[in-house]
Amino acid sequence: MQQETPTFHPKFLAIVKLLYFGGMAKKKNAAAVALAKRRMTAMSPEERAAVARSGGLAGGKARADALTPERRKAIAKKAAATRWGKKK
Repeated sequence: MQQETPTFHPKFLAIVKLLYFGGMAKKKNAAAVALAKRRMTAMSPEERAAVARSGGLAGGKARADALTPERRKAIAKKAAATRWGKKK
């Protein structure tokens, strides 16, 4: 069964563009943050959930791209040790 491609509210797309493409990953602009908060309060809970989900997906990819292979390996080793280590 094929999943439907979701359609997004224009406000949601504007916030995603602002956060992801606006360079906020480097330095946060106080005015942009205030504007995003204001827009978020005008959205329905479903729209806010969609914004949060897409931001999380974009942020994870950006973080993975920024990590060195050595750092990724260290994180993976720590996660494996935590998951499979002895329980206390």
